[in-house]
Amino acid sequence: MSEFRRDYVKERWVILAPHRGERPLQFSEDLKYRPRGNPTSCPFCPGNEGETPPEVFSIPGEEGETGWKVRVVPNKYPIVEGQDGVHWVIIETPDHYATVGTMSREQVLLILKTYRERLLSLKGKFPFALVFKNRGPEGGASLSHPHSQLIALRMVPDAVQRELKVYEGRCPVCLLLEREGKKPNLVLASENFTVLCPSFSAFPFETWILPRKHLLSFEESSDEILEELAEVYRKTMAALDRAVDFPSYNMILRSKPFSVNSDYHWRMEIVPRLTKPAGFEWGAEVPVNIVAPERAAETMRRHLE
Repeated sequence: MSEFRRDYVKERWVILAPHRGERPLQFSEDLKYRPRGNPTSCPFCPGNEGETPPEVFSIPGEEGETGWKVRVVPNKYPIVEGQDGVHWVIIETPDHYATVGTMSREQVLLILKTYRERLLSLKGKFPFALVFKNRGPEGGASLSHPHSQLIALRMVPDAVQRELKVYEGRCPVCLLLEREGKKPNLVLASENFTVLCPSFSAFPFETWILPRKHLLSFEESSDEILEELAEVYRKTMAALDRAVDFPSYNMILRSKPFSVNSDYHWRMEIVPRLTKPAGFEWGAEVPVNIVAPERAAETMRRHLE
């Protein structure tokens, strides 16, 4: 039987319909992430720096090492530019075949610190910025080398403005933590973070990483918080890759818009692309999830290190 569940963070209905997938954990190979290309021809690999626009930020190798550990370059084919905004690519590692789940905690920490530094550099210049990661063909990635992106805009998107109105009452993310921050929706917990599959997940194995404290902005995070987050993020992505065999996905880092004087609760949303929305989902704007979030969380718990 189908079940209607209310997403009280984004103010929408989601339909849970597990009977729609006869074998819900057997997803098409076409939807999976498989590294493509090779380091000799990849524009993001070391030695091919001339294939990208000049970097705007980088973290060099350790003393005595050559090269870089993280690079940020303008997107060669930007969505926005000039007065409308900026579009950067964050090349997460020199390793063409790495994933967040196989990287060291130290490398993941460098990525998170790059997010923080680049967001801080945009404060006062644009009202809104979004960090996101596309992986795999269904995630919208045109290159398989590990990378994420940052887009800043001269306006706050309508969807974000609608979500901000929810914060005029009680924080919906704090409510989510209170209601679902333990089994059956819990994936893992650390001192400062909770990882869970929300009961109103719109996609199979949708997973949120949430600060347990009410924190508005990711870019205000301390080094200590990012060190903990690096390990939580790495473990979460490793468990997801083991649970459903390296899915295509999108990671969205949601943080309070720079320009608004509003409440918020920052978070990371990981959205695997294991199914394709079709006519009903687009027409009614009601997502249909064929894997119960409680089952997804239990499966991921079994695949934690």
